Amino acid sequence: MPEFDTAPLFAYAISTPATADFAAVMALASRVYAPLDKIFAEKLKNAALRSWDFLENHPEQSAFTNPPGSGTGEYGDFCDRDERFWAAAELFSLTGEEKFFDVLSSLFREEFSKTALGYASTGGFGALSFYLSPVFEKTDSENLRQQEMNSLRNEIRREFLAEANHCIVLNSKSAYPVAMAEKDYHWGSNMTVMNRGILLILGFLFTGDKKYREAALAQLDYLLGRNALGFCYVTGHGTHSCLHPHMRTIFADGIEEPIPGFVSGGPNMHPCDEVGKHQLPANTPPMKSYLDDYACYSLNEVTIYWNSPAVFVTAFFDGEEKE
Repeated sequence: MPEFDTAPLFAYAISTPATADFAAVMALASRVYAPLDKIFAEKLKNAALRSWDFLENHPEQSAFTNPPGSGTGEYGDFCDRDERFWAAAELFSLTGEEKFFDVLSSLFREEFSKTALGYASTGGFGALSFYLSPVFEKTDSENLRQQEMNSLRNEIRREFLAEANHCIVLNSKSAYPVAMAEKDYHWGSNMTVMNRGILLILGFLFTGDKKYREAALAQLDYLLGRNALGFCYVTGHGTHSCLHPHMRTIFADGIEEPIPGFVSGGPNMHPCDEVGKHQLPANTPPMKSYLDDYACYSLNEVTIYWNSPAVFVTAFFDGEEKE
């Protein structure tokens, strides 16, 4: 357990991708906390602005690499343009200042995905922040600057709809159905499933077409057990669900049942942990390439960025039920 862990704790160097992520999250959090705790919200805003100042003073990317002797995952990221885009979008949504629009508009023309929702590919977070910005609730449609902003919003809408339509095609080709191609069953495949659930929900919200809603619900159904294994990938739910996720606290707490609500990484055609490599038979079908074993970090790990899209999708449908 954490209180008995005496191994050294390391603080690593600053990088521009992580600083931009921090700026984005602090700006978003400031908006969330503003009606609840104004003093704390102001502290978050100041942290976001100070981080932005750092980014402006360091226009060239500083990529993080593990120092010698470090045995943990590096989580490298060699493009910070999408992180800067997200930070600019969140600061625009927070402050309404046009200087942030100028930056995000310029970055939007650079080469990175505008719909990705990952730990290293954050363009989709920035695009959504700008599209849903409260700034647009009180603007003048006759203003030329506003027209420029609306034009960018329309481009973002087209990008997300194109991805949602791609998901519809994938969904239609699956017997279960799920919006996954064979190559998508990689490390953390359940994040891909749930991210595509988000894209399909956006397709529904943008168009009102229920085909997107039905396909989004199918992704949640897959996660909860409508899959080739009949297995629920969320701990503490269902009669045949994940019991042994790769999470140190769950393994070490001395309680047989896992902490509920964690999403397993799921099937991975190319396991790289020793148990997965040796126990999964060769030519196992992609959707069945899974083991519920705490040692299978490439099959059964849990992470916050796999849980978060599952929370988004679940919250959407839970909100429908309450309306």
